[in-house]
Amino acid sequence: MSDLIPLFRPKSVALIGASSDTKKYGYWTAKSLIDNKFQGEIHLISRSGGEILGQPTYPDILSVPGEVDLAIIAIAPKHILPIIEQCVEKGVKTGIVVSTGFGETGPEGKEIERRMLEIARKGNMRIMGPNCMGMYSSAVSLNASIIDLAPGPMSLVLQSGNFGIDLNFNAKKRGMGYSCWATIGNQMDVRFNDFVRYIEQDDHTKVMLLYMEGLRVENEEDGRKFLEAARRTSVSKPIAAIKIGRSAAGARAAASHTGSLAGSERIFDAALAQAGVVRVNTPNELLDAAEAFSKCKPAHGKRIAVLTDGGGHGVMATDFCEANSLEAPVLSEATQEKLRAILKPHCPIKNPVDLAGTPEGDMWVFDRCLEVLLDDPDVDGIVIVGLYGGYADLSEEFRVLEMDVAKSMAERIRKGDKPVVMHSIYQPQQPDCLKYLSEQGVPVFGAVDEAVRTMGVLVEYSERRAALLE
Repeated sequence: MSDLIPLFRPKSVALIGASSDTKKYGYWTAKSLIDNKFQGEIHLISRSGGEILGQPTYPDILSVPGEVDLAIIAIAPKHILPIIEQCVEKGVKTGIVVSTGFGETGPEGKEIERRMLEIARKGNMRIMGPNCMGMYSSAVSLNASIIDLAPGPMSLVLQSGNFGIDLNFNAKKRGMGYSCWATIGNQMDVRFNDFVRYIEQDDHTKVMLLYMEGLRVENEEDGRKFLEAARRTSVSKPIAAIKIGRSAAGARAAASHTGSLAGSERIFDAALAQAGVVRVNTPNELLDAAEAFSKCKPAHGKRIAVLTDGGGHGVMATDFCEANSLEAPVLSEATQEKLRAILKPHCPIKNPVDLAGTPEGDMWVFDRCLEVLLDDPDVDGIVIVGLYGGYADLSEEFRVLEMDVAKSMAERIRKGDKPVVMHSIYQPQQPDCLKYLSEQGVPVFGAVDEAVRTMGVLVEYSERRAALLE
């Protein structure tokens, strides 16, 4: 962990290649450092001199007074080696090389990486990248990237800046943010296992997310380090990962992007599973998992109760349970008896529990049925599907009722010990009652399959964690 403290908690940062040209990376990064109100000292290095964004500049890093924990390096590969030598002479602890044109381009670029690492190791300097888009740490308000990132419970480590932009665009829509965020590019020095080890001990991270094109494995020990770090972290907090390069063409593209060897899919899948990592397939699935892990109670089994206000949605959710290795068992006679006392005779109660039009006369049946299902020892998790959030379209009275019922349900779920996820066809419209439920720890999805699949991810992680503990 100590190797990455200067990266995620630096007291001073130097930007080498800072620029006053608003079209250049060196300007965007300088602006990001300043606008985000980094809690330490910022030093801008520019051969052009003058001020940038009201900050003085230095001609080189050796001219900077005092110690430098982190250097962000945004210069062309042909100039990089003397710069790394200066950083070592200065005693810089960590560097981020954001420039492209290194190992991903072929033998010449790989040789520059080799020499760069050789120089850095003489001064015990760690290097992130090259070919990356920087990092973020909410602990010290450090945004060493050009992306607008916000604090939150996720930590994301990835090999693609574009993917980071994609994921962040949708994370902001959900009101989600990061404790740590890092694009690691070619993994010349600092690799996935280093980040996993650090984030294991980051108290602000509730869930860790990985976007992987491949591990940079130069010997058997490299792969083992990642798996051991992932196992340790998975016991204390969940890890969800996207691993691309499944096809031959995809593996070839990954090699040209970050120089990564995609490796055997079968072996990679098995290795991630043994390390407790849950694998997903798309950016939205990754965010779905992150939202559920950061909001929901842990799952302690796969027996799921479906609560619906429409038969079609209920049957669909039950089908998706089976597709996601979940069970939707017939509810016990004791639970059915409690539900009969709440619902009208025509309402199905075996599982799914179908309110079948009852909410139009009594909105509180949602809350009372939820209470029964939360109390059932034979139910491990609950998926609510259907039209909740849309009753407000009927009248102002229904709008008030939906919010009152939502508040009661959120409180029950908070006091309970089971995960609850929700689907509503009105989720894209973000009615107040659904926003309230989401803010209070109930993930709300716009599609039935998303809600059930996310419950499946919660159960999958719980099972893998239990295996690791054994």
